[in-house]
Amino acid sequence: MTSYLMKLIGGILAVILLTFVPLVTKVCIDEIEITRKGWNYLENYVDTVTDKGLLTEDDYEDFVRRLSANGVIYDVDIEVSRKIALPESEGTAEIIYQPVGFYSSSPNENYQILTGKKALYKGDIITVTCTPVNSTTGQVMVSKLTRSTAKNEVFSLSGMVRNNGVGG
Repeated sequence: MTSYLMKLIGGILAVILLTFVPLVTKVCIDEIEITRKGWNYLENYVDTVTDKGLLTEDDYEDFVRRLSANGVIYDVDIEVSRKIALPESEGTAEIIYQPVGFYSSSPNENYQILTGKKALYKGDIITVTCTPVNSTTGQVMVSKLTRSTAKNEVFSLSGMVRNNGVGG
């Protein structure tokens, strides 16, 4: 009887391992791919804006669409800071970056929706932050198995504008 019970338990464990391990591996690979694509899209968008010197509604919508195609919806916040020189004494000045524009996919009291084109100046700093609104299937599965909350990765990247924007 014990031998039969051990074979039954062994068979059940083998079936679980043969189905569960590949499933978890596939989910982990998908999570890595989603994260990698998110970073790539963010880097491409920041490079586009800093090269053109323009924040355009079309580029922004294309960027948000590409991000969301991975199955995760993001709130995208953009902050533009401009270099300002504050004279201190004879011949010296303190250089600071003062925020001059805040744009978001979910507007609130501090952020507005990006419409049309916004010209930027050479030397401006643009910071794009992507905060996930929902979780992926893998994050939900892992959170159920570990009885924890699903953690989403926030992407944030800054870049300095290399050309003055024309037409904004």
